[in-house]
Amino acid sequence: MAPAVDLEEQDAHWAKGLCRVPRQVAVLDKSLRLLPYSHKLVRMLFINLPVYLTVLVISCAICGYLLWSFYSKKLKKGGTRIRHLPAATAGGIRRRAPNVPTQRRPAARMHVGEETENAPVEPVERRPTTDGNDSDETLLTETPKKKVGAKKAAKIAEKERRKEEREAEERFREHQRKLEDQEIAKRKKAESEEERAVAAALASEAKRLEEEAAREQAEYEKLKLEFSIEEEGTEVVHRDSKAEAELTTQLIGAIKEAKIIPIEHLALDFNLKTEACVEKLKQLLASGQLTGLLDDRGKFVYITPDEYEAVAQFIERRGRVTLAELVENGPKLLKLSAS
Repeated sequence: MAPAVDLEEQDAHWAKGLCRVPRQVAVLDKSLRLLPYSHKLVRMLFINLPVYLTVLVISCAICGYLLWSFYSKKLKKGGTRIRHLPAATAGGIRRRAPNVPTQRRPAARMHVGEETENAPVEPVERRPTTDGNDSDETLLTETPKKKVGAKKAAKIAEKERRKEEREAEERFREHQRKLEDQEIAKRKKAESEEERAVAAALASEAKRLEEEAAREQAEYEKLKLEFSIEEEGTEVVHRDSKAEAELTTQLIGAIKEAKIIPIEHLALDFNLKTEACVEKLKQLLASGQLTGLLDDRGKFVYITPDEYEAVAQFIERRGRVTLAELVENGPKLLKLSAS
């Protein structure tokens, strides 16, 4: 026979279950509300965080590479780091500081004291400064010698060799610069001396020409006073061809004999006007019967064909001749005195 079911107990059980339903619904509602935040959390953990970690790793790698390159360049340059000693060790000897016993056994402390007393004294190298001040001397401590590998020793030797090569190249370049400066100074000095010599030669030649012109002008004025003009006319003297040829012959002979003759003297000797004498000389030069040149000072200089040839050969031999050189060698090329 089935046991009797207590209806009141069953009703209480159903009432208790119905009371739990709203609570479960509230929990479900809360979980649904937190669902977007869970998506964000998942996205942050599985997407954003790896990206951030990757960026951080790359940044650290770049910084490490930069630091490594900086220190490698610094080591390649070579050099010795100078360790400055404190004021307490400025006396020149650095001793190993004894161990301070704290709570050790007496035997251990005695052993440490013996090691301290028997410890070797490490010498200190002194490097004097350039200004001679003893108080500013830099103290270089000798580090204890360690075993250096073959690779490191080769690197150190290579650095020393490169340093010596750089110093030798710098000394060579400095020597070359000094030689070039000396050569430039010598060349400038020679050029200045040559310019001064040329200027002095030109000045002396100009002074000589001025003195000669003044002397000739004085002689001309003196000669001019000796002549007296009794009669003056404007009639033109007509000569036949025979007389004209004779006059030309006499004129050429007088010029060749005098070599250098004033045109006014020549006009007075042959009873000609100065303008007529100048025209006659120009005609003779154009026809080739007479060779020479009319001076600006009113003189005619007779130059033979041989003298023209000598001047041409001198110019061809020199290649480039200045006026000062031509004036200097003029007396050698031209015979300016009457034979």
